[in-house]
Amino acid sequence: GDWAGKRRDEMYTPEVMRRMGELGIDFAPPNGESIRMVERRASAWLEKTVAWHIHHDVALPGVSHIAIVTHDITTKALLHYVLGTSDRMAWRVLISNTSISRLRYTPRGWFVETINDTAHLPL
Repeated sequence: GDWAGKRRDEMYTPEVMRRMGELGIDFAPPNGESIRMVERRASAWLEKTVAWHIHHDVALPGVSHIAIVTHDITTKALLHYVLGTSDRMAWRVLISNTSISRLRYTPRGWFVETINDTAHLPL
């Protein structure tokens, strides 16, 4: 959106913060996506690409693990989707740069193994 490449302190004016508080995960920056929009797009991809194959017992040839590299907002959106938490929880999950969050899909659905694991990073 219009905020790409700009500093957060420039964009987060008191008016923007008020709107974010009112709209929660439905807030979208100018010409950008809300967390809910990201969640719909990312979860549709996740279900189509991963869950569908497992649910229909259609193997992804040679694949037992899939790594998804993404921004923290997409990770938050996917966790919100998988966990089914309240909308307010999407903002309360810390996702650090290069952290690892592990999800597992079984015939019983999605399970979260880790969130924001940074053990691989130097202290």
